[in-house]
Amino acid sequence: MVRLEKNDTVRVKMDLRRNPNMSVPNFMEMVRKHYNIDVTKDQVYKAKSFAATKIQGSSMVQNPRSTVLVKTKLRGDDPVFERMYIFYDACRKRFLEGCTTMVGFDGCHIKGNHPGQLLSDIRIDANNGMLPIAFGIKKGLGLAIVNLMPDAEHRHCIRHLHSNFWSDGHGSLALKQRLGVAARVTTIPTWQAEMDKILLLSETKNWSRSHFSIGFKCDILLNNLSRDKPILRMLQRIHSYLRLRMAREEKWHRKVGLKIVKILEKIAQESGSCIAQNAGGGKFQVTHIYGAQYAVDLNRHSCSCRKWDPCGIPSCHVVTAITRQQKSPIDYVNPAYKRKAYDRAYGNFISPMPGQDLWEKTGNGPIMPPYFRKQTGRPKKSRNKEQDEILKGATKLKRYDIIMHCSVCGSVAHNFSKCPLKQGEGGNN
Repeated sequence: MVRLEKNDTVRVKMDLRRNPNMSVPNFMEMVRKHYNIDVTKDQVYKAKSFAATKIQGSSMVQNPRSTVLVKTKLRGDDPVFERMYIFYDACRKRFLEGCTTMVGFDGCHIKGNHPGQLLSDIRIDANNGMLPIAFGIKKGLGLAIVNLMPDAEHRHCIRHLHSNFWSDGHGSLALKQRLGVAARVTTIPTWQAEMDKILLLSETKNWSRSHFSIGFKCDILLNNLSRDKPILRMLQRIHSYLRLRMAREEKWHRKVGLKIVKILEKIAQESGSCIAQNAGGGKFQVTHIYGAQYAVDLNRHSCSCRKWDPCGIPSCHVVTAITRQQKSPIDYVNPAYKRKAYDRAYGNFISPMPGQDLWEKTGNGPIMPPYFRKQTGRPKKSRNKEQDEILKGATKLKRYDIIMHCSVCGSVAHNFSKCPLKQGEGGNN
């Protein structure tokens, strides 16, 4: 066995620093050229792994307290991939330190040789944006959430709720519009008036703002957050996205984020239709030009319209009362949307990950891919569209439930080519 001198070991480390993506054949050629030694691929793997550990540190040191779980099932004597779960400790800290307590769970179907589902856990950051926390590959999301968190408040995606209307035969544009209005209203009487017009198909506390709890400071109604890659490449791509997303922290020059500023600017324009009367003690009676009245309590951060309570951003009635006191609405935004919360959320980072050829060897056999039977034809990558969903780039609307009539006699039993009147006219001629 030939051992390298200390200076030679340092030289190998320097070569890997200059070219960390050096392939195994190139590494073998470099050793053969500089040291006149023939090495095997297994020796190269171990040497590169050892050098990478010295240069970059081990994966446990880079991302401590992170969780990666892989479950397999035996097919004969070979382990076959079944599911995988990844949870970075940096993401956990960001959720605990700077995100709202609202959690969004969603999944998408994986397109490729090994179909499945990519499940994700999404939080809302201080700029009202989505921050991925954990992700995994498998199915069975709904039952798992109910079993793990039975006492948590569950909210449904309004788009998927409307899709259920279609599947049950209740699809129409008028129904879609009324459902959207009923979901966005924030007071119980207004919601009851809207529900007199539509059929209640889901528990109201799951999809209507009028029944949302006020402690989460989030009123999002939609839950839509690289699915065409192989499993391993897809996970590497997600890792790179999360790492770059968290490294590109937006530099704020205000107390709140740009999205919150735009929301407040829109609300300030709407507040021009309201008149506030001071009742003392930080309380105001706000009257809308159309006659509606609302009670605002600035000290308790509450408004009878219930737009301020669940989301933490002042409504137009509150902004009217705030400007009456010559104060800034930004000062009354919930701390979950302030700059300090954003800095806490993005104050942790995910360490970079070396290439596959530098991964540590576990000593176990390789995990085999799931069984896949190739279907005939070209595999599709686009998901199935809903009936009322407009295709991207389409110039015409699709025709649904349209009864065609004959252009000659107006009958629905045939078309122009088989019309007896047309054939009779042809015979007379």
